[in-house]
Amino acid sequence: MTDNFSDLDKPQQKNRLHIEFGMCLRPLLALIQQPTLPTPTDYQKVLALLRQEETLWCNHAGAFGTIDGIFFSSTADHLRSVFGSLTSFRYELVQPARANDLQGLRNEFEQVVAAIEAKFNYLVNMIPLDWHVTLSEAERPFTFYMQVLDAISGVRQRFHYFDRYLKPEFYELYLRNLDRDLEIRLVTIEGNNQHGVNSVLPTSNLFKKEFRNYKLIQVTKADIHDRNLRVDGQVFTLGTSAPDAGLQPTHFGLVANADQKLDLIMSRGLVIGES
Repeated sequence: MTDNFSDLDKPQQKNRLHIEFGMCLRPLLALIQQPTLPTPTDYQKVLALLRQEETLWCNHAGAFGTIDGIFFSSTADHLRSVFGSLTSFRYELVQPARANDLQGLRNEFEQVVAAIEAKFNYLVNMIPLDWHVTLSEAERPFTFYMQVLDAISGVRQRFHYFDRYLKPEFYELYLRNLDRDLEIRLVTIEGNNQHGVNSVLPTSNLFKKEFRNYKLIQVTKADIHDRNLRVDGQVFTLGTSAPDAGLQPTHFGLVANADQKLDLIMSRGLVIGES
């Protein structure tokens, strides 16, 4: 493995990560495939050698999971620790009873390695190669606005937006040209005449008459913190409120493993208006 990983672009980093993963996996697979059953000592030697590569692997996986300074924390953390699945197996090796269960040890080791390989392929594909989180300064509101529109342009089934500070302008800026058959969910707090349900209700009442599957959902302040946009199967995080994009530094980019959290927020809410 080499240390110039961060100098590569994202597609090159992904290719390098695949190569390095194969290098780490090779001695583990060789141990599984050897004609004689490995002993606990054989496993310990191979796993000790793997330790020498794990630190550099962890650093490279973390770099791959960082885009323009924004860290895809959940996905990248799991990716960096993908070989951590071997920890429990290391404990098994020091159990006296396992010294007489060489076939059982190999079966268990084979399952662990297969799970590591499947987990790696799943996680590495969750890090976007073409979506770069971009910091949008005050002089770049239009750039940020166009990035959000780009994300929305491909929507086919559902459009969900979560924002404490939802404002009437959001409807005009982002929803005006959407297909009227889409599933629309806008999630916000009660608010006041400046934001939230109290601010958007008149617009919402007009909007629900045109869209066939629309809901305005009110939640508590404790339930909603981050601003998130869900377009079909992708979830994006936004810095400032979408209508205010560019008025202060903000960011926009993909996040992973957020569906369950967003579904829970909606399930706790009160439907204020629906079509």
